[in-house]
Amino acid sequence: MFQRIGQFLNRAVVNTSTFELDHSVARELLEAFSLRSESIGVRRISGGRSNENWLIDRGSAGGLVIQRSIRNNPFLEQCSIFANDLRAAEVNCVTYHSAYNKHVYRYAGQDFRLMPAMPGVAIASSPDDALVPNLWTIYEKISQTNCPAVGMLPPFESTEFFIDRLILKFKSLSNAGALCALNEALDAEFREIPNGLKTPPTERWWTLKPSHGDLNIRNFIVNDGEPCLIDFENCAFLPLWHDLGDIVRSWCSDKNQNLWFISTRKLELVALLISDFFSISGDEAIDLAVRSARMVTTKLCMHLATDFHERFYYSHNRNTDDSLLQSVAIIRSQMSLLNSLDRLS
Repeated sequence: MFQRIGQFLNRAVVNTSTFELDHSVARELLEAFSLRSESIGVRRISGGRSNENWLIDRGSAGGLVIQRSIRNNPFLEQCSIFANDLRAAEVNCVTYHSAYNKHVYRYAGQDFRLMPAMPGVAIASSPDDALVPNLWTIYEKISQTNCPAVGMLPPFESTEFFIDRLILKFKSLSNAGALCALNEALDAEFREIPNGLKTPPTERWWTLKPSHGDLNIRNFIVNDGEPCLIDFENCAFLPLWHDLGDIVRSWCSDKNQNLWFISTRKLELVALLISDFFSISGDEAIDLAVRSARMVTTKLCMHLATDFHERFYYSHNRNTDDSLLQSVAIIRSQMSLLNSLDRLS
């Protein structure tokens, strides 16, 4: 069964530029999982930067999502098991199909996962105030769950190593001229990045715990007001501030034209939840929220700049490469968010 699934998935990609799926292969895959259906539809769906996803739609019988992991993650199997264990512990999240206890199907150098299609819609921007407590409930449950797969998650490096590594990456980008390649205005903003690393969250918030690793609002699907968490490929033992930083950066942001900023009103709403859950004062919760979001956003800016640098120097049409222009726009939006956080600190 395991080899057959891998063969199906490898054969399914019949067009390497658009990654279309062959309907007959999709049908074979459904039959392998005893999910037969008279009529099916196959289409590619959004999967973010780390995945490519296809939906095999069986109408009222539900669908199956095929996910190809672009980013090499040696802990992908453990992350999938962790998600399934959370679901068994009544955390509302995606589950992964398994055969012979395998959740990740590796074939021809590719990593694939299969999961039921989740009903509902993705959240395109920051959530409504009424939805935030429901989202926070999922975070609380993950924080308090001690499921069997917890010990299998990858560890996090030490505090000092984490910050030192970010500073070294910044220096490397600067020395390589990557920041200048972005443009002068953005270069000047980037040179302020190391300052944010000088005020990390205090020692208590570096306690490691099992974490989702990417609580971006886009990783939730909402059905009848109930959110479901997806995309578990970044699960790890992470500091308490890491998921909190993602929550603040993503849930509390607003957009003004093409630039993002932190909404004070939304920040106060999330800080109240942080305060109640961790039994700290409102001022402490605001401080923790801002420091955590600065760390996560700084790390993201470094990642985006590294990716831009690699593609910029290998691009043959730098002035007309839409992907490079899009990267600059994304980096600028995250830098505006970081500047907004700096003003709140």
